[in-house]
Amino acid sequence: MATKNSELKNTCASIAGQIGRLLDETFSQLEALAASYREDLELLLETDGVIGARDLQPGKQRMVRALANAHPIVSSMGVVIDTGVTKALPHWVECIERGADGEIYTTKNGVIPWRGAFYDYLNADWMSLPREGHRRVAVGPYVDLDRYLLTLSCPIQTEERFLGVVVGDFLLDDFERLLAPLLSKVDVDGGVFNSEHRVLVSNSATFPVGELVATARLKGKRYPCGDVGWYVGIA
Repeated sequence: MATKNSELKNTCASIAGQIGRLLDETFSQLEALAASYREDLELLLETDGVIGARDLQPGKQRMVRALANAHPIVSSMGVVIDTGVTKALPHWVECIERGADGEIYTTKNGVIPWRGAFYDYLNADWMSLPREGHRRVAVGPYVDLDRYLLTLSCPIQTEERFLGVVVGDFLLDDFERLLAPLLSKVDVDGGVFNSEHRVLVSNSATFPVGELVATARLKGKRYPCGDVGWYVGIA
């Protein structure tokens, strides 16, 4: 029994470690992008106090390179500049997406005319939490038009002002496919949960994806996946 418990713990810790490394790798890329946007915007704000859409275009090429070099599970990246920062625009959104063939293009959702009415960017958790907490966050799963996403978000901020966020998305389906073979090695009911104890992926119908789980049901040890509140838990 002791050997079996030790194997279970090692397996859960290994899964948590792999997820943590994936998150850290992606956050490192997003934080580098956020730093470059901050440098660009800070200089412009110091010189003329306003930012136009043209000033944000150079950042797109850096984002394209970052997505091309990101882990294959990162399906898209984007930058959202907060209200009041850009001249003559309520806010700025630039999104790129990586297709199945590896090609990178402007995200299809970005060219849907009514998308802005469907989705409130400025009050989304991946925008509001970095704005309020001045820290990186991981949010989801949530519905984005026709798909479920997990989003990592890093603030763009100067010492005095929050300017926006840089984000990277995982498709929930891809995240499940990545982790299913690993979780199949866990011989009890378990899964990966977010900071709200919502199921991201599991190995059992006991924990349906998206369900908010009472912590009392997770009787085993929790294995943290990095510093954003995600963890591997078992019944």
